[in-house]
Amino acid sequence: MTPPDSRYLHLGLELLRSTGGTTKAVSDFARALPGSVVAALCAPEKLQAEGPFAPEWNYLPIARSVRGKYYSVPEHAAEQRLREQASEFRGFFCHMLYRYNTNLTAQMAAASGRPYYVVPHGSLDPWVFTYRGWQKHLWLRAFGRRFLQGARAVIFATEGERRKALREVSLTNTVVLNWPVDAKPHSSVQRETIRRQFNLPVQKRLLLSFGRLHSMKRPLELIALFRRTNCPNTALVMVGPNDDVSLAECLAAAAGDERIHCLGPIYGQSLTDLVGACDAYVSWSQRENFNYCLAESMAAGLPVLAGPGNDLAVDLRAHDCGWFPGTDAPGDFAAALQAFAATSPEDLLNKGRLARAFAEEKFSPAGFSHSLQTLLET
Repeated sequence: MTPPDSRYLHLGLELLRSTGGTTKAVSDFARALPGSVVAALCAPEKLQAEGPFAPEWNYLPIARSVRGKYYSVPEHAAEQRLREQASEFRGFFCHMLYRYNTNLTAQMAAASGRPYYVVPHGSLDPWVFTYRGWQKHLWLRAFGRRFLQGARAVIFATEGERRKALREVSLTNTVVLNWPVDAKPHSSVQRETIRRQFNLPVQKRLLLSFGRLHSMKRPLELIALFRRTNCPNTALVMVGPNDDVSLAECLAAAAGDERIHCLGPIYGQSLTDLVGACDAYVSWSQRENFNYCLAESMAAGLPVLAGPGNDLAVDLRAHDCGWFPGTDAPGDFAAALQAFAATSPEDLLNKGRLARAFAEEKFSPAGFSHSLQTLLET
């Protein structure tokens, strides 16, 4: 059993399954630091609708007040119970910015004399300032810059994420730790069998997009671009649960084009099998500070086609494991789609091998745990 004063508290915001990569990353941090306690500020109705991500996580109900509505301040009693535990922790991790979890982290760290670490999860990406930007800049001026600069370390998932953040805030306490990805075993089922199982073409080259259907990830725009791009003998497969874009909208956008297959949500071994039956992963997302789907595809041996909204693309360009257009322009992305379609089978396999090798080196859970432990000991 982990001694109480050697544990870390991870404090986030609405850490639910629907939050996607942020919740998964917090889970990975907690798993890398045995005995970690995870707490999240969360609207009671959202928690009731989805249930906790993990049964042992602690959810502080957001107060039904103006401060609760606009700054996610929790109910007083729940906050006090957490504050009373401050001295039991060796340190604190604040996950995400712009809400009361930042103030609570700083205050608990100051009261206990313990350090805190900040994990922005893409919160300083330029795209984030395209909505409610004046509020976020006000928060940075009033509190955020001091909060970030006072951290023992600000932890980014990729070099690309760090570079973007440093344009917004001057920091000397940054570190990059690629999030971990578990390598899935190869499916014993033949690719042709899996493709038939999902009613996908057996002979065509398959380009896979998977993840929640969110407008930030531009699923409708990707469908529209694929429709008007000449990609011989190539099909697009789109998988994921509804978010602010629905499966029905994707099906309507793809209607009449037999090259596009929108399958809805697929999980577990079925998703692992499907990834292994495809030829490459594609993302035209506006913002991905890490992109677990991309990393998991690489670990499965798929080359990737990723636009510059994917911060991992900065690290991948030099490794010949896919196609990485230099701009987000539709013409550049369409050219990358055509380059994928025209790549020889031998080059495609080689890019996949290089993708897997990169993932094994950079995304291993053991490597992440070692790097995080080393950071905490410095």
